[in-house]
Amino acid sequence: APPAWIDDDRLVVVTGDAGSPTSAVVDTTNGDVTDGPKGARLIAASANGKRVATMAKQGAPVMVRDMDGWLAGDGTAIGSVAPPDGVSSAISFALDATGQRLAIAWAGDGGKVTLAVHAANSDWARVAQPKIPTASGAVVAWMR
Repeated sequence: APPAWIDDDRLVVVTGDAGSPTSAVVDTTNGDVTDGPKGARLIAASANGKRVATMAKQGAPVMVRDMDGWLAGDGTAIGSVAPPDGVSSAISFALDATGQRLAIAWAGDGGKVTLAVHAANSDWARVAQPKIPTASGAVVAWMR
């Protein structure tokens, strides 16, 4: 999983393995590394550092969390998005700048990739499903 910036100076790096994912928080100003939250295999953060989206393992729901609560290990979630029917797992996801929208690339059971956008103001329901050309993979990101 790619690292994610969690504030102006720190980023989180997924470590461990697929069975026991862990993370490390790296302070880029001084190189200090501390233990981060456990259990997330994929991570995406909002640009303002207020929210984080996580996925524990393939096929698990994508959980949207308050960044401070997630870093403290409180286990709470603001919302979640489960894989829709015919989908095996999220393969990539990204929060918008304020953490109000979540774009997800889903891997279908037949190998087809679909995109979906979910919104906080719709209780994290899908609000758009952009069409992409046939692809066997995808990485999503919000343009700022």
